[in-house]
Amino acid sequence: MPNRNKEQKHKAASTPQPTKKQQRISQKEAQQKKLLITIAAAIGGVIVIILLIGMIDAFFITPNKVIATVGEEEITVREYQNQARYLRWQLLQQYVQINQIMQLFGDYDGNQQNQMNQIGQLLESKEFLGTEVLNSMIEDKIILMETRRLGITASDEDLDVKLQQGFSYYPEGTPTPVEVPTTAALPTLNATQLSLVTPTPSPEPTQLADDAEESIEEPLIEEDVAGEPELTPTPYTFELYEQNYADYLSDLNIAGVRETTFLEIQRGIILRERLYDLLTADIPATEEQVWARHILVANETDALSVVGQLRSDQMLFEDLALLLSQDTTSAERGGDLGWFGRGVMVPEFEEAAFSLEIGEISDPVQTTFGYHVIQVIAREEVPVTAQRLTLLKEEAFQNWLDSQRLILADQITINTKLRDQMTPTEPSFSDARVYEALLGISPRDAAATQAVLDQQEAEYFESLEQQSQEE
Repeated sequence: MPNRNKEQKHKAASTPQPTKKQQRISQKEAQQKKLLITIAAAIGGVIVIILLIGMIDAFFITPNKVIATVGEEEITVREYQNQARYLRWQLLQQYVQINQIMQLFGDYDGNQQNQMNQIGQLLESKEFLGTEVLNSMIEDKIILMETRRLGITASDEDLDVKLQQGFSYYPEGTPTPVEVPTTAALPTLNATQLSLVTPTPSPEPTQLADDAEESIEEPLIEEDVAGEPELTPTPYTFELYEQNYADYLSDLNIAGVRETTFLEIQRGIILRERLYDLLTADIPATEEQVWARHILVANETDALSVVGQLRSDQMLFEDLALLLSQDTTSAERGGDLGWFGRGVMVPEFEEAAFSLEIGEISDPVQTTFGYHVIQVIAREEVPVTAQRLTLLKEEAFQNWLDSQRLILADQITINTKLRDQMTPTEPSFSDARVYEALLGISPRDAAATQAVLDQQEAEYFESLEQQSQEE
């Protein structure tokens, strides 16, 4: 032990001690290192704070900003974006469906391409899409305020029924459709009215041959075909409905739409339908209609000449219509416009037609089409068609919405700048998952399929060209 202590003392004595200068340098380096660590920690802390502020703003502050108000009701950015994504998803679905119809049948009525163009404009323009979404949400808030006032509700049970009907699941059996007339029963004309116009004779019913009558009674399809198994439809069970609903929610999730948003929209639809039924319950199923005919000419001088000839019985109305009327469609029928109610014709024409006595010849009536000479053949209170009644109810409900919006005009605000900033651009076809969910094929496979089709088309036209050269 004594020897070891001597060795340690000897080593300590032999180790050179740092000078004061070296000590000062070491202290300075230590201070600099400590300062760098402090600065790095501060910068890191600032970055963390900035990230936290950004996350708080993105997930809590911005989504709860008010983008529009309707009275005391508020529409937040979160609600707006959810509704906008759902609308975009619906528009994408419509675009695909219309495109598929065009591929199968072509643009058969000339409207398909226009519809696709309109959908494309909505999807591409934040302003157009935002205006559409907010207008719909403002109407929903107006409806919500009114249903609360009237005590109209939509329970969870109501929502379940609505969802099941949406997926064509009816636990109590498929409802039998109510038969409604598509045409209104027209009144019988009296002698005065019959003298104004000669009804077109109805063709005599064609007698069926005996063999034709017998063939109608025979079954069109053989029920028991030997050797072929009888096909039985798969029953639509509650489990199958739940699977269909889950698949739909899966697609909505791909589109960025949550189930809560979808359920909120469906509950709003229930409230709208119940308020619609209440407000349109008193719309009469009959309306005053007139049966009229007219002669359309270019100027007032010609119209006065027509009036003079008709009132002096120089010519028959139908003859003058065929000879002079610029409305070529009705001219071929002697100017006959058939039965119509209010809101069908332009206001000037309608006012004149409904003010005339039966058989009376009107003075010239000027509209944007020219000058009309009108004669009313009949006027009656007649039952309206199912389509007409629906139209009248929809007009009445929309008129109510418009009037409420005018009443609340001073209480409706829209932050258009925030709307345009917060309008989402997804879902879109550029998202591979959305593309596949809508079309059932991935973009890569679709491109490969299209390449094969293009190659086949090119080879086909090349073969035609070779054939023409050989000939």
